[in-house]
Amino acid sequence: MNLSWDRRGELSRLLPVPLMKEGVRAMRRKNFSIMGFAKPPFMFLLAVVLLLNFVVLGQEFDTLYLRDGSVLRGDIVKDSAGNYVVYNQYGEFTVNVAEVIYLISKEKDEQIVRETYIITGNDMEVVSILQRAIPPTDEDSQGFNLLIPGSVIAIFDADNFEIPYQSTSLGGLSKITIKYDDIISDGKYIYITTRQKDFLESNEQGSIIYSYNFTPHNEVVIKLLVKYPQDWHVDKISPEPTKLFEGLIVWQLKLKRQQNFNPTITFRK
Repeated sequence: MNLSWDRRGELSRLLPVPLMKEGVRAMRRKNFSIMGFAKPPFMFLLAVVLLLNFVVLGQEFDTLYLRDGSVLRGDIVKDSAGNYVVYNQYGEFTVNVAEVIYLISKEKDEQIVRETYIITGNDMEVVSILQRAIPPTDEDSQGFNLLIPGSVIAIFDADNFEIPYQSTSLGGLSKITIKYDDIISDGKYIYITTRQKDFLESNEQGSIIYSYNFTPHNEVVIKLLVKYPQDWHVDKISPEPTKLFEGLIVWQLKLKRQQNFNPTITFRK
């Protein structure tokens, strides 16, 4: 089967989109193992996928955050030995529980609003993955518009298929237009990957500051994830996060209508 790089940096099969869904089940018949048991070229291929797979984190799948900094997503179950088995479009993967630092389960988190920010270490740039609900369809509309911060890189549906879109730059924002017919998945959300330059700030002491501001129109539960280079050090963080790992910070809390949420992180390289 031919493979190519797509705009996410992931591997994609050169198949028409309708056939790709059917191909997932066939791919699951292949059994790979992550923790040192697969032989080249599969181990090399798997390592590349794991290192780059964090770019798209559509949470209608389960997501594993691993100790080596990589992220793996798909349908996740536990085997008889207590290890995690992950099924996704790349095949079947077995992950030792000791290698997992955090698990997001789709069953528990389906109604949670999610924002993921990945600090790349490249100047002050941040890559973000924004979950947005698909607006209801009506007879008079063939599509919808969204206003998104930053420059849009790609948009994916809940089944990880790329969605065509039109984008207009409006200062530091992007106005995107999507047709309903271009969304193949039956999921309720789309996942927008953006690049935001000069998102981070620096102070006189040479520290790097991440700041986020969110005020909901209605009562919501928000899950905010911030991935940062593992050679960076966290000096200050406010408010106290729900989970704190090396390279990953997680907040999850319920916000009332118009309740402001403004976390900040001070990093030192």
